[in-house]
Amino acid sequence: MTAGVRSVTAAVLALAACARPSYLGARLPQPCTARDVEACLGWMVERDLADAELDLYDDTALRAYVQGIADRLASGAGLPRAPRVVIADHDGTYATSGSRIVIGRPTIERLDSEA
Repeated sequence: MTAGVRSVTAAVLALAACARPSYLGARLPQPCTARDVEACLGWMVERDLADAELDLYDDTALRAYVQGIADRLASGAGLPRAPRVVIADHDGTYATSGSRIVIGRPTIERLDSEA
């Protein structure tokens, strides 16, 4: 290997070492870098949903309200932490891996109360 090739190889390796890990163009959050597998997986699932353009409904007040209900239910059930609520703009409700619950906005609108 020539000195020029070694220099280029060393430069490429140095740049790769400085690069911050990412997923779908977003920097990995603290749970992923801290090896919190469950929280990292949930973040990745949520990124997948957003990247696939599955009509996520971006209403922070509604999400906070529904998240509060999930937090109270999890606390009452003795869970260590509540699942994260994601609201979609399509009908249906389902759970994903990584402690995420996707709730369809039309489903929420049909409810008379949180009970």
